[in-house]
Amino acid sequence: LGRWRLAVTASRVHAVMAAEHDPRAALTALDAVAELAAAHAMTEQGGWVDLARAETLFVLGDWAAAMEAGDRAITLGERYAYTRLTFRTWMVLLPMLAARRDASPLERYAAWWESNRDHFPSAPSPYARVLRAATAIWLAAARGEPLPVPPDVLVDAVTPFMNAHYLAAVEAVVGA
Repeated sequence: LGRWRLAVTASRVHAVMAAEHDPRAALTALDAVAELAAAHAMTEQGGWVDLARAETLFVLGDWAAAMEAGDRAITLGERYAYTRLTFRTWMVLLPMLAARRDASPLERYAAWWESNRDHFPSAPSPYARVLRAATAIWLAAARGEPLPVPPDVLVDAVTPFMNAHYLAAVEAVVGA
């Protein structure tokens, strides 16, 4: 019907949901969504596809490919000031960097965060509170530093999200 933005968004969300049961098939679906987005000059949607691809590859354990897809999404987000896309992509990459003890990209993250922190609410949602605590843990782990202990009240912030990056955040907070 010519409603390409809706078709791309719905197809991407469908692929993300399918990734819970069949992540490899979801990657194939994301390839088709990326092609559709590119055909209709939907640059930002292409970035969201790369974020979804990075998160799916993270779950599959193909971290090299996940980092490549994430880097594409972050580069796009930095270039066009897609703040939300960039933030969400960093939340997928940081747990991998922490597990690898790889601090090399953290300067890029810190520079991006400093120039964009005012875009985020001063009273964060429960989701954001968990991610903020996990981010501090992931950054310390990537640098090989002692892990900060999150506040006990953070337990009230844990909500039932199924995103892999959020589950990794809860795991980091509980572990710390």
